Amino acid sequence: MKPICRSAFLTRSVLLAALCTASVACVDGPENGDVFLGVPAGTTINFAGKFNAGSETIRVQVLADPDDENDPDYENWVTLETTTSASTPTDQGFGEWYEWSVNATPVPSSPTSTESARWPEGGLLRFRVVDDIGSAFATFDQDRLDCYQTVGMRQLTTEEDENWIALGEECKSNWIQAVLVNASKTPTDLEDTPAYLSHIEENGVGSPEDTAEYYDEIDAPASLTAFKTRFGFGAAGSDEVSAVYYNAGDLGIGREMNCKSYNPYPTNPTHPNTGVACFVSNYDDDVNDNANVFGADPIDSLANTVSGLYSGVHSGAFATVAMWYIPPITADDSVRFAVYGPGPNYLLQPDAQLDSKGYNKGIPQNCIVCHGGARYNTLNDSVDGGGARFLPFDLSAFEFSTASGFTRAAQEEKFRKLNKLVLQAGPTAATQELIEGWYAAGSVSTVGTVQNNAFIPPGWTGNKADEKIYSAVIAPYCRGCHAAQSNSFYNFADKDDFQTWGNIGYIEADVCTVGLDPAKNHVMPNAEVTLDRFWKSPARAYLAGYFDIKSSCKP
Repeated sequence: MKPICRSAFLTRSVLLAALCTASVACVDGPENGDVFLGVPAGTTINFAGKFNAGSETIRVQVLADPDDENDPDYENWVTLETTTSASTPTDQGFGEWYEWSVNATPVPSSPTSTESARWPEGGLLRFRVVDDIGSAFATFDQDRLDCYQTVGMRQLTTEEDENWIALGEECKSNWIQAVLVNASKTPTDLEDTPAYLSHIEENGVGSPEDTAEYYDEIDAPASLTAFKTRFGFGAAGSDEVSAVYYNAGDLGIGREMNCKSYNPYPTNPTHPNTGVACFVSNYDDDVNDNANVFGADPIDSLANTVSGLYSGVHSGAFATVAMWYIPPITADDSVRFAVYGPGPNYLLQPDAQLDSKGYNKGIPQNCIVCHGGARYNTLNDSVDGGGARFLPFDLSAFEFSTASGFTRAAQEEKFRKLNKLVLQAGPTAATQELIEGWYAAGSVSTVGTVQNNAFIPPGWTGNKADEKIYSAVIAPYCRGCHAAQSNSFYNFADKDDFQTWGNIGYIEADVCTVGLDPAKNHVMPNAEVTLDRFWKSPARAYLAGYFDIKSSCKP
């Protein structure tokens, strides 16, 4: 039998058609999770797909009002357009179907309030396509081509239609009611934004006076130069490692990371515990301005970071953050934080702004929001034992320079060494599982092992809906901080923990709920850059289907 096509030569349109024909009826597009940047009013969308019979009535419908409390079961659907399937079939060798297509405008250009409710600015639109008896067509997620590449790299022949059927079943969306995302407005665009880096309310936001007391308690080196000297940076024969990247996942800045191990008990050279110390100099896209910019241009930020590294004195860095671990992890202040200002003096700073608003500039309060979720005890100016942690180096959350020596490939070995050091710094079980999973092809201790960003923890495997939520929601927008949370309830390392009643309630409220206090609306993800990226992605659509969220999830 002669193969009709190979995966490398399938055009997008033919491939999508082939996957679509695996179902009795399906929607080629739009896809579940598609993101629209323009305002909903006046946005016209082409709805198209395949049906198994010709000249049949097909209706495109949208939910009348996702926020209608009187429609909790989502029964009030509005038909936007009616069309019919083609009278003659199309066959490209892997199935016969009847095409259909129609343009529809969910919200007219000059809408009434009732029409606007279908798809608020920045909100979610639910749509479905049904036949004449009301049966809903299958839909696909916006990454279905990735699904094909993952599970469908096979040769298919005219005699193997069952392979296409199996592949279509594997790659179709888990949810019949497809969701479109509008990203014309996000919570970061509001005048009253969420209170970034402030979700641990009991810690407060600190003050310069609080920071000074904390620095005194942890004996913070007075300058970056003193920090390097104390922990032996630049000393011959150490395991010091440096890497350069753009942290696209949360802060949106260039970073020059430097880490090493050290002996935290110099008077006892045979002590079995090893400490870890790091400092990271931060760069935005303009070294000549006086204000640090988060979410800065990655190309310019990386260029400035590389230049800063080559300068030998972090020239152009707007701040440097230092962390060091003194074992055991269960002791108070086992992980410590300090922030140093720009050169030439690089002195300790009384605060650190990590977003455009600066709601929480206190040190260590703004650090431990992500680095462990710890409680800060103002009675003794200490972070509770076991509550602060190092974060793993997740290369899928980074962007890299194209300069020689600073690409991802050129730095893979450096990041392996950095993650090995994280494992020496008292990581949470979730962080340890993550790092070991990334490097399962060899070992994080084995030279040359490359990080595998497709790794999904065992607690999330076995069900494609769970795996989709992990890879498309948790990994890019939650994992960076949650894996390091000292309270395992918030680690999201297992789908069963994620799906508990308490977490579902928290997640829906923290992502979508709009209450009376703007500071507490849409507080997750809790970092400004991450929140903006999350709202401009398919993630809310997938969460809405996964948890059956009854909301337009508007800003």
